[in-house]
Amino acid sequence: MDKNERLTCTPHSKQEYEMVQLLADLSGNTLSYIVSQALHEYLKNNFASEVKRYQEVEHLLNETGIPLHLHDLGGDK
Repeated sequence: MDKNERLTCTPHSKQEYEMVQLLADLSGNTLSYIVSQALHEYLKNNFASEVKRYQEVEHLLNETGIPLHLHDLGGDK
């Protein structure tokens, strides 16, 4: 990868924003750095299990014969 792509992140609450702000202030890092570290940790800890969960749900839905697009898998839209 030559260059990292950029993402926009919106905290779920004001409290989460303030928590990120505090961590940035305490560590002397930017908000962006704190959020990128949080994303890194989340993906490291959850990526494989999340993919497996969606694959299992997709398999079960396919067994019902109902097209996948008619199911809400709980993801963000």
